[in-house]
Amino acid sequence: MYICLVILRKNDEIRSHMEHAVPKFYEDVIAELLHRDVWWKRRIVRGINTTEKKEQEENTKEEKKLDSSAWEDFDEKVRKVLVGQYPKFDEMKPNIIYKPTNVIFPFCDFFYKSDDNRLVVFHLTRQKDGKKVVSLSALETFLNKVGVPVEDAARRLRVVLVPKRDTAGTICLQLSNDDKLEDERNRDGLEAALAMHEVWAHPLSYRQMFDEDETAPDIDTNAFDVK
Repeated sequence: MYICLVILRKNDEIRSHMEHAVPKFYEDVIAELLHRDVWWKRRIVRGINTTEKKEQEENTKEEKKLDSSAWEDFDEKVRKVLVGQYPKFDEMKPNIIYKPTNVIFPFCDFFYKSDDNRLVVFHLTRQKDGKKVVSLSALETFLNKVGVPVEDAARRLRVVLVPKRDTAGTICLQLSNDDKLEDERNRDGLEAALAMHEVWAHPLSYRQMFDEDETAPDIDTNAFDVK
């Protein structure tokens, strides 16, 4: 993981440094942290806003203020990471991360089945600001691939966003407005599945990732507004 961290730190300083390879390195680091059983910070965001359509860009649109919980400490551990093929949800083993090799895999970067029989799906981003945009059509495709019925998605899914540590207090998910579904009857169920999502802050600085014995610092938990 050392090489991954060196590249990520350099990319923080120079955004163009290996920018096309950085997303995969970030995935590897987050998966490794989950395997190590480190402590995380987490907040829950209830509600989701939608991007404006192009014809609405000139108009002033007031986004609803989303409800975000205070930070909480928690730990979450997986047993192993499997890259490549993945089974249907009912056949997945608990606490094993499945990382598809397809770089344009729909909706998420990787996922695992939890002990309480839920599918924990991860969105990773290193963007500096704004919102991480997701689409209902990608979620619809993803559910079909892993064998989770849309009507079960709201109770089966835990959607997790893992941004950079310094943006975790302000970033959240946002829905794409230009979304065409395979079956429009799925829209309400898909939106219900995204009615709440988690934002995680990974607890270690780059230096602490090099030295596991160091104590992780507190993440800034000052009050913030999430729009």
